[in-house]
Amino acid sequence: MTASSSRFNVSPIRRRRPNSSTTRRPINTAGSTAPDCDHGGCYPATGDLLIGRSANLYASSTCGLRRPERYCFIGNLKNVSCDVCDVKVANKSHTIDHIVARTPGDLNKHTQAWWQAENDRDNVTIQLNLEAEFVFTHLIMKFRTFRPKGMIIEKSADFGKTWRAYAYFAASCATQFPYIPTLPSPDQPYCESRYSDDTPSTGGEVSLNFVVLFL
Repeated sequence: MTASSSRFNVSPIRRRRPNSSTTRRPINTAGSTAPDCDHGGCYPATGDLLIGRSANLYASSTCGLRRPERYCFIGNLKNVSCDVCDVKVANKSHTIDHIVARTPGDLNKHTQAWWQAENDRDNVTIQLNLEAEFVFTHLIMKFRTFRPKGMIIEKSADFGKTWRAYAYFAASCATQFPYIPTLPSPDQPYCESRYSDDTPSTGGEVSLNFVVLFL
C-alpha cells in the first residue's frame, strides 16, 4: 500500500462550559488568533491537520525499514518500473512522514515523496494521534499506486482503547463487509466501492466529507 499524500481538514474546537466570570481567552488557530468558544458556537478556519504533526503519525509497516526491499509499480500504460526502498538512503526512503505537506499549498507537488508499506503485507494501519478535540470535516488521500481493495476509517476518543468506524471502502462491499449498509444514513457508517476501482493505477484519490456524512 502506498500513499503519496493525505489531507485531514479540521476545525479545532473547545467544549462549551457554563457561563462564569472567567475572562474569555483567545485560542490560536493555524497561526491566527480566534475567539474562545466557551460561551457559544464559533467556526474557526479549517486547516490541514497533518502539517506540524509528523511526530504523531505512525504506520504499522514501512518498506525498507528492516532492510532494503525491491518493489515495482504499474503505470497508467501498464509499463512496469522497479526500484529499491531503504530508509537509510534519503532518496530511497518512503516513511510515513512523506505524506505530510511541508507547508500549506504544496500538497502533491513533490511526486517523488510517498509512504510505502512492505511488499505483500495485509492489514496495514496508519494512525494519527491528536492532542485536542477537533471538528473533522474532510479526509483526502492520494495513492501512488492502486487504491486499497478494502479500507476502514476509524477514530478513538479514549486514547486507542476503543475505536469507532467512520466509513468502509471495498471493491466488493458484500464480500468484504457483508453486514455494513451500502446506502448513506445519518450517524451510520456505510460501505462504498467507487474508490476501490482498478483505475487509475496511479494518482487515484479517496475522499470523505464528514460534514455531509453526519448531517
